[in-house]
Amino acid sequence: MEDNYLLWTTVTASIYSLVAVSLDRFFAVVYPIHFKRFANRRLVNIIVCLIWVGSCILMVRILLTNTTSVVIGKCVYRRPPRNQQIVYGIYVFVIRLALPTALMLVTQTAIVRSLRREAARFASNESTASFHQIARLRVLTLTLTVILIYVICWTPDQIVFICFNLGIITPSFLSSPFARLLTALAICNSCVNPILYTLRHRQFREAVKDFFRKTSKRNTPIFEDLELSIRPAKSHQNIAIS
Repeated sequence: MEDNYLLWTTVTASIYSLVAVSLDRFFAVVYPIHFKRFANRRLVNIIVCLIWVGSCILMVRILLTNTTSVVIGKCVYRRPPRNQQIVYGIYVFVIRLALPTALMLVTQTAIVRSLRREAARFASNESTASFHQIARLRVLTLTLTVILIYVICWTPDQIVFICFNLGIITPSFLSSPFARLLTALAICNSCVNPILYTLRHRQFREAVKDFFRKTSKRNTPIFEDLELSIRPAKSHQNIAIS
């Protein structure tokens, strides 16, 4: 039971870490002045702690719906009353898929609109096109890719889970190889993002190496590094977002 609770708490923390990254990019692009004024390591540490504490609270229901069978010596699901099960199914669907997806899509849409306005502002003067726009567009593309992978990985599993709680799917289906494959696909989403970031950007690979070597020599955020890395080559290019 404790293992099941820890598993889904960790997964939930991973989901809302993605949401936090999306919000971070939203404030950095749409409200850059306020972002630079308030963003610091202390705030990041607070947000990370809040994500983990919140995830522990959100998943506490698992401790109440699972029990240990003295017959088989394993953790088993204790079926709640029908009305509670429906509410719980909707609750999990919202916090694991609907709410995170909505937040990430809203913030990224706002970023796209902000970049469109900046592109229009510099459209008449190619020499004044900001290299920051190019960097932000690259980061936006990466973030949208992460969101798309998240939706692909989580949607099938959450549809199955809510259908089970609504009584559309029988309990035996959850033990089928197909249902377990969908759950494995959802959980694997937590492993995909670090790989995606490191494959797409050299700065992330260097940051990971510094982390394991404990020889970090810089305090500059990696997203800012991405901006600086393309400045020499593209400082005079214009962006047109179709």
